[in-house]
Formats: sequence, C-alpha cells, structure tokens
Amino acid sequence: MLVGRLGGRAFGALAEVVSVTHTFRRTILALVGGVLLTGCNTMRPPRDSGSADPESEVAAVRTAWMTQPCSGVSGGQDASFPALRSRAESVAFYNPRHASSRYLAALMAYQDNDRTVAVHHLDDLLQLDPAHAEAATMRARTA
Repeated sequence: MLVGRLGGRAFGALAEVVSVTHTFRRTILALVGGVLLTGCNTMRPPRDSGSADPESEVAAVRTAWMTQPCSGVSGGQDASFPALRSRAESVAFYNPRHASSRYLAALMAYQDNDRTVAVHHLDDLLQLDPAHAEAATMRARTA
C-alpha cells in the first residue's frame, strides 16, 4: 500500500513536469510564430522601383497625362488613359498618406466619369488634409 502511494505521488509529479514542459513548448512556439508573422507583415517591399518615391511617380503620370492628345487616342498602351489612371491609383494605394497621389487619382477618376471612386479618394484626402482647397472644391462639385 505504501508503494502504491509513493508511486502515485511520483507519477503525479512527473505528470506535472511533463504538463509544464508541454505548455512551455507551446508558448515558445506561439511567440516565435508571432515574431515571424509580424516581420513578414511589416517588411512588405514596394511594388516596383518607381513607387518608392511617390512624388516622382505622380510627376511622371501627370506629365504623361498632360502630353496626351485631346482626342484620347494614343500610340501605345503605356500612354493610354486607363494605364495612367491605374498607375495613379497604384501610387495612391501604396502611399495612402500622400496627398498629391490621392488628388491625382481623384482627378483622373472624375474625368473618367467614375464619381464613386473620385469621391472615395477625395474623402480620404480631406480626412488627411481638411484645408486642401482643390479637393474641397471638387468634392462639392461631385456632391
């Protein structure tokens, strides 16, 4: 009877050690997984080399847009209005706090008669900079 009690106590202590070790391993695994996932989430590279500098990308899109013929017919796919609008919206998407890219994307959507997207960009821009006069004027025009 005495051996049974001692064996039971020893087994209980062993079960506690195994339980603590198992819980400790799970905790360490969860911490390592969390650190790895956080690193992957915050280290997103830019989509292309041009989007690393949003000011130069906006200037390039604006220049290409202003040099297009008035008829809207262009010689190549890169200079077409939908491609330019896509580039402007891409810069606005990857740089959400950049006011010039937001305004350019809104202006191009407005010219393309896509009022919903224009209003979305204008609302985001006015939330960033409530004193942006051109954005406020265009937002009033679309209302």
